[in-house]
Amino acid sequence: MDDLKMVEGVTDDTTAIISCVKETLERAPTEEFKEEPVIDDWEKLAKYLSTSIGYSERENLKVMYLNKGYRLVGKETYTGTVDHIPFYITEITRKAVLARATSIIISHNQPGGTVKPSERDKAMTKNLASACATIGIKLADHIIVAGNNYFSFKEKGLL
Repeated sequence: MDDLKMVEGVTDDTTAIISCVKETLERAPTEEFKEEPVIDDWEKLAKYLSTSIGYSERENLKVMYLNKGYRLVGKETYTGTVDHIPFYITEITRKAVLARATSIIISHNQPGGTVKPSERDKAMTKNLASACATIGIKLADHIIVAGNNYFSFKEKGLL
């Protein structure tokens, strides 16, 4: 928000309003996912992810932990820089075990605007899926979002 203050004509009141709107938009889709919702509608999930992290100026990684009925039993969001987010397979799998999850869905945003997975995205997904499989947890999907657009590894047959 500090960058906005540098724009001519933008006042503290303007940045406060924009900040409030941003906060509201980040929280609004969460209401739909309260009380351990069942995650079975990928289009609705993609909209939620687009709204919650798709417009961020920094890369974010959202991890959703699901039980065998695809009910949400936990979630984490990690924030990185404008073009990188640290990714720790051991932390994700440990939290999945602690949450008694049987599957997980990961998602990250691409601030650059493209949802095409990079080679690093593909390798990371493969490594996480393999690590999860060794402990009996399924990587149900990896969804990349940018604005309103998304790419699903599951929908494209890559998982």
